[in-house]
Amino acid sequence: MEMVVDDSLLLLPSTEEPPHEDLLHTQAHDAYDVEPEEASTTTKTRKRERLTLGQKRQVVDLASSHQFTHRELAEKFQVGRTTITNICKNTELIRNETDSADLLKKRRKTTKCTYDLKILDEALHKWRMEIRVSNPEMKLTGAALQQKAIEFAQAILHDEYARLPEKIQLALSKFGASNGWLDGYRTRFGNFSSRSTHEQAAIKQVDYQTRLRELHRSFDGIEPCDIWTGGEFALVFKPSHVMDKGRCTVSLFANAAGDLFDMQVVGIEKGGTPVEMDGLDLRSRYRILYGYSKTGLQVATTSMAMLKALNQHAKHLKRTFHVVLDSAVPHVKAAMMLDALGDQRTFFLYDQLRIYFLPPHLSLPKCHPLHMGIIACFKAKFRYEMLDTLYTNYRHATALDDATRVIQFKLKTVFHWLAVALHSVPSSLVVQAWVASGLLPASTVAKLPKQPPPSSDEPYVAQLDALLREISLTMPAFLQWVLGTATMSGADLLKLEAKESVNDPGVDETQIIRSVLLKHDFLTVRRGTLDDALDVLDDEDPAFEMTCPDRAAVLDSLNLLKRYLRLAPQDLPTRMPAIAMLNDLKAHLGGDEMTV
Repeated sequence: MEMVVDDSLLLLPSTEEPPHEDLLHTQAHDAYDVEPEEASTTTKTRKRERLTLGQKRQVVDLASSHQFTHRELAEKFQVGRTTITNICKNTELIRNETDSADLLKKRRKTTKCTYDLKILDEALHKWRMEIRVSNPEMKLTGAALQQKAIEFAQAILHDEYARLPEKIQLALSKFGASNGWLDGYRTRFGNFSSRSTHEQAAIKQVDYQTRLRELHRSFDGIEPCDIWTGGEFALVFKPSHVMDKGRCTVSLFANAAGDLFDMQVVGIEKGGTPVEMDGLDLRSRYRILYGYSKTGLQVATTSMAMLKALNQHAKHLKRTFHVVLDSAVPHVKAAMMLDALGDQRTFFLYDQLRIYFLPPHLSLPKCHPLHMGIIACFKAKFRYEMLDTLYTNYRHATALDDATRVIQFKLKTVFHWLAVALHSVPSSLVVQAWVASGLLPASTVAKLPKQPPPSSDEPYVAQLDALLREISLTMPAFLQWVLGTATMSGADLLKLEAKESVNDPGVDETQIIRSVLLKHDFLTVRRGTLDDALDVLDDEDPAFEMTCPDRAAVLDSLNLLKRYLRLAPQDLPTRMPAIAMLNDLKAHLGGDEMTV
């Protein structure tokens, strides 16, 4: 009875060859090469071949079927006849080896391996990456990592917001950080036995001019609208002598074309979510992305959230953004979390973002666009809007008791002041700061509109000075109440946060653990639009609420403004555009267009 052989079942991948061929090596090594007497007749017609174990199994099975002679098999597989003969002599050995390989392969296909320590490994890897930036001199030995893994396992088990499946709880409770686990971790996430200082040391050794030339080459040919920078600064909006001090960290991103992206506000936890902010879309109303950190400082997670938002903007525009940042620890950590293979010395790549870093320890006011007038202008506009709003409310109060009640720093009002400040920064100032920074190559600067030479007298500071002088002459008690002093210049007011910290270089292990738990849906998130937001209502009078003026009062005010613009004796360059804007506003309110 003839046996029909299915050749497709006999072919095995060549990756399994080395161990099996070694078993046959001593018996058939010489037989697999073409013999001298055959070489002269075959070299002109065929190329010598070395058979894989799968092909040898085919030879064995075909020979056993008695359908082919050894010469025919030699021609089929393009080897010598002696090679076929020697393979057939080892029939049993070849069959045993291939059967074992098939069985092992089937087991690999059907076995489902579940690993219940995945969240622990991921949290540990994130911690390693943060240590790599925060404390690059720290040596992460295997023993040190095993100890930290045990600490993380206990921290995950006892986290009050963790909701872990029973099998993961059991795995964590039994976890002992064995050497076997350590070997597996090293296989999954890479070696950790030496200091990770190469990238940090490399970028520290680069002088600013060298890095500048590299950035110029990278930005050459890039449109100004695709070159971005970002940074953060502290903003105190509720002085400590008035009530519990209120502060936040504001992050701005600006491109070389003069555009400002939505800002990020990082606040601190005060025990809950402000009721007045529930249900509000902060981004559409105020252009604010709210972030949280325990210290109110910029951390890796908040920095990463801002970069992700900028990336979404780039994807929406179908463009690639080139972002240059200073080497603050949260920035570098965020970039490493977005691109673990990136290099601080060259760049990090995340979807539509290409992230570059300036060398550490630079004087930012001399080379960073945000610190060359953009942040100062934003602060001045914020202070002006804050003082103007509170001063107007104060003047209209009928009694001292009412006057003190109107000075309130509600979160909704603070966000409004921030939004006004963001819209008040002129595009020309942003472009001017970029040009002055020297970060742009000549080809990019040539594409920008011509800018007037920078003035030593910033108009935004002069505007703030004028308001402060007016208030100090009419109601010095107001400034004393709001600022703690009756006399302060605009320049001094902009330096109010000079000693405030902005970036948190520490490693927040709780935040690392909870970010991993949230990723795997093992975290119970508290209710609220602004989780852990600034609770600024504690010390204010909840009974007092500013009333919105009715339509008639607004129309009267608009008509009064139009009359002033028409009759004012001094030359007003924006007189006609302002009247046109007032007419548009009246039309929106449904008012008449009578001549006043």
